[in-house]
Amino acid sequence: MKYLKGLFNSFVLIFGISMPLSYAVAAGELVNKTTQVQPTDPHKITAEKSELNNKEEKTLSGKININTASAEQLAKELNGVGAKKAQAIIEYREKYGSFTAIEQLQEVQGIGPAFIEKNRDKLIH
Repeated sequence: MKYLKGLFNSFVLIFGISMPLSYAVAAGELVNKTTQVQPTDPHKITAEKSELNNKEEKTLSGKININTASAEQLAKELNGVGAKKAQAIIEYREKYGSFTAIEQLQEVQGIGPAFIEKNRDKLIH
């Protein structure tokens, strides 16, 4: 039995090592192929990251995360929120930490239950 176990382990080891190499050669790729990296403009990278971050604020379901959204995004996406209320949400978040429930927004000055109900389907935390 120990002989079969050792034989099996050896087979698995050899097969596991050789399989990725055979796939690379079979696909017509060189095993030791090197890639060239093109230099990029750092300003372009920063702009792309900023654009990506803005897109990430809204999930695929179209909701906005009250813990990561900027004041501009909050003002733009939420009903009844202007620049002052959006900034108040940001300041509350910075002072007390992330929101753990959407209802916690009522603790922000100027936001009440009517606001929560109006915007509940747009918010996540």
